[in-house]
Amino acid sequence: MSYLLVAVLASQRHMYRTPVPFLLVPVIVIVQLVLSGTEEFLGVKALWPLTNGSDVIAHRLNPIAPWLAGRALGSTSHPIPLGILMAICVVLCLWAAIKKGRTSYWIIAVAAAVVLLFSGTRSAILALIVAIVFWFSTTGGPRRLPSYVLATMAFLIVISSVDPETIPGMSGFSASESYTHRANVLEFFPQLWQRDLFELFFGSGFTSISSLLQSSVFAGGSGIQVFDQEYIRTLTATGIIGFSLLVLALLEGLRRGNVPSRLVLICLAVTFFSFDTLSWNLLMTLFVIAASGPLFEVKKIESENVYPAIRDSLNGGRMGRLFSSQQVRLNAELTLNDSK
Repeated sequence: MSYLLVAVLASQRHMYRTPVPFLLVPVIVIVQLVLSGTEEFLGVKALWPLTNGSDVIAHRLNPIAPWLAGRALGSTSHPIPLGILMAICVVLCLWAAIKKGRTSYWIIAVAAAVVLLFSGTRSAILALIVAIVFWFSTTGGPRRLPSYVLATMAFLIVISSVDPETIPGMSGFSASESYTHRANVLEFFPQLWQRDLFELFFGSGFTSISSLLQSSVFAGGSGIQVFDQEYIRTLTATGIIGFSLLVLALLEGLRRGNVPSRLVLICLAVTFFSFDTLSWNLLMTLFVIAASGPLFEVKKIESENVYPAIRDSLNGGRMGRLFSSQQVRLNAELTLNDSK
C-alpha cells in the first residue's frame, strides 16, 4: 500500500522547475560520503550492520580498491545498495551539470563516485556506464537511432574483445563466490517452468525463496539464501503475471519518462541481472518513483495570483492557446491606442 501511495504522489505534475529529487541528491551524497569515509579511514562502525549482524569492514574486501579498509556500508546496511544509490546520484549529477549548467553538481558527482569506490560494487559501475552510454547515444530522440545502434554495437564489441581478468577489480572474478552464485542462479531458471500451473502464473511468494534455494540442484554451493537476480526472483515469487507487470512497469517508465527518470530506470534494470534489487526498500522506492512518472520539470508561470484552474489551462490545451492569442491581440490594441 505504501508503494502505491508513492506511485500516486510521484505521478502528480508539479509546478516548480527544480524537482525535489535534485534538491535531495547533494544531501544524500554528503551524508553517505561522511559515513563511508569514517568507516574507511577512522574505523568507525557502520550506522547499521549487515543483515546477519556482522560489521567487520576488514572481512568485506574491496575488489575495486583493495588498498582500502574494505567495502563501506554507509547508511544502507549493505555495500551493493550503497553502490547502486551512488551510481544513480552520479548520473543524475552529470545530467544536471551538463544539461542544466549547474557547475556545483560536478563536485557532487565526484563525491558520489568516491562513495561508489568505497562500496566496491562492480555491478553498480557497470550500470553507471550503461546509463551514460544510453544517455549520450539517444540524445536527440528518434533521429539519433542509428547512433544508438552503433554505440550499442561498439560497446558489445569492446566488452567481448577484452579479457575480464585484465580489468581493474575483476581479477579472479570468475572463480569468486560472487560469480559462481549468480551463475548458479541462472541454472534455476528451467526449474521454474516445471512448477504446477498456479505457481507458474502466480508464483510461490517471496518467503519461499530460501527453501527453494536449499532444495535446488546447486544448494549448499555458496550458502547464499537469496536470489542475486531480480528478474528470476520476481518470476519465482510472483509468477509470469508478476514478472510481466515488472517488465511492463519498466518499459512504460522508459517510454513516458524524461531523461533523469530513464537514467534511474536504466541503472536499476542493469543491476536486476546481478542483485535482488527490489528486496531493498530504498531501491524499490526509487524504482516506483522513476517508473511512475518523469522527474518533472514543468515551467512555473510568472503569476502566482491566478486561480488554479486558469493557471493549469495556461500550461497547455485549447483554452490556454485561446487565452494566449486573445492576450496578444489585447496587448496589440493597447499599444496602438497608446501610440495614437
